[in-house]
Amino acid sequence: MAASGWLVPRSCAALNAGKVVKVRHNAPMSRFRTLAVAFVVAALLSGGLAFSVGRREVRSSPVITRYDLPPRPGHCSARPLQLAVVGDLHVSADTVPPAAVARLVAAINALHPDYVLLVGDYLGDDWPRTRQGIAAALAPLAGLRPRVGTAAVLGNNDWIDGPGLVARQLTAANIHVLRNDAWVTPDAAFMGIEELISNTANPVLAQERYVAAVERGDRRPRALRFWLAHQPVLFDRVPTTGTLLVAGHTHGGQILPAITLPVGRSLLRMLGITGWPAENYDRGFYQRGAERMLVTSGIGTSGPPLRLGVPPEIALVSVRPCPPLDVRSDFQRPGGGGDPAAGTIGTAVIGAPAR
Repeated sequence: MAASGWLVPRSCAALNAGKVVKVRHNAPMSRFRTLAVAFVVAALLSGGLAFSVGRREVRSSPVITRYDLPPRPGHCSARPLQLAVVGDLHVSADTVPPAAVARLVAAINALHPDYVLLVGDYLGDDWPRTRQGIAAALAPLAGLRPRVGTAAVLGNNDWIDGPGLVARQLTAANIHVLRNDAWVTPDAAFMGIEELISNTANPVLAQERYVAAVERGDRRPRALRFWLAHQPVLFDRVPTTGTLLVAGHTHGGQILPAITLPVGRSLLRMLGITGWPAENYDRGFYQRGAERMLVTSGIGTSGPPLRLGVPPEIALVSVRPCPPLDVRSDFQRPGGGGDPAAGTIGTAVIGAPAR
């Protein structure tokens, strides 16, 4: 037998004849198989690690994302305000059970906000849609203790689940549910828009109800006027966002948004599909001219029960008061009286959110 290579019989006849043939390994094919196996093992390990991290992240305590909202002409008040914005609870036995909602409520209360704003989608996919189930899911929200009160809108999942049941339970928790409606307080006005999928969104009706509420009350239009919506695409569909529009719906992308959102948007746009996530708003602060919007990445999940790179969030908005009047501007400069070049009273440059 030769010393190099493996010698194997060509056939039984060759074996009987004592003849052999040299067969060499295909080295490139062998390396390819090794690399393929290594890739599969690495992918499985990476996927398992990502799933583990994502499961831990969705169950983690919410981060506090702080935004500083400077005043602008016609949209400021004498005192500062703090708004806690929370969205997309998606209460679930697996990821966000009622006990987690109770801990969320305690975290919000520890911030001592003036108002709490809830922007829809309260139940998860696995939560029972019975009257008792919805009551159990949302009962912890009755523990919210803002200085003035809490306002809420419904999301697309709330319409699927039955908006009446969800709205009644929120109302029972002393929350103002704004369904194309307005809530006016001494500090501010809050207008809530129904979500889009139900084809019931009507910001004009919400504005009319705000005007009617002012007429029934002290007849004093509020300088601070906030809008609540579930889908951030309403940023493109309302005539004005007032002081600020707050929205949710997107979960901030939920899973590695820096990778998944650009890819997903490109595919959807090629297919001609509109709506989230084909739109440009996912989370954070947006400004277009004088219009401003804040999109919170929310608390729970939809689809895969994990968050990766997008932890649960409470968005805390600090609304600055009106700046002091610069009396010298108008009295000492010719042509004062509101001319920006002469130092307009009560104006300020709109800045970026504080992170």
